[in-house]
Amino acid sequence: MRVDIVTQFCFEAAPILKFLGELEARNIDLPVIIGLAGPATPATLTKFALRCGIGNSMRALRGQIGRFGKLLVNTGPDDVMHGLEAAPRTATASIAGFHIFPFGGLRKAHNWLRDYPTNAPQLPHAPLSPLHPNP
Repeated sequence: MRVDIVTQFCFEAAPILKFLGELEARNIDLPVIIGLAGPATPATLTKFALRCGIGNSMRALRGQIGRFGKLLVNTGPDDVMHGLEAAPRTATASIAGFHIFPFGGLRKAHNWLRDYPTNAPQLPHAPLSPLHPNP
């Protein structure tokens, strides 16, 4: 039986990278499916974040509401993806895929998934994609 680790959604890449590093430090070699908050208004994201108890990410969202609020309303979790893509390949090697929490609705989540790979930054290593995770 295959076992994967599935994460809660997060508003920034740093806690995800820290978590992946802690898994590696403990010699836990399992595929990780990263949760992404799909496109939604800041009010909707705040409501779900409070229900799910993700305090650190909530503080990040509140502290940068202008930057994240506009980003999340218009394009979805691009900042998180860009942060993961910019990390060294070894830091993200255990990422086996992504799952989207469609807080703003299925249509917005679908549109973001459809459009993100086209808008992904060009990096020295192959970019991560919600549709095409690490091999």
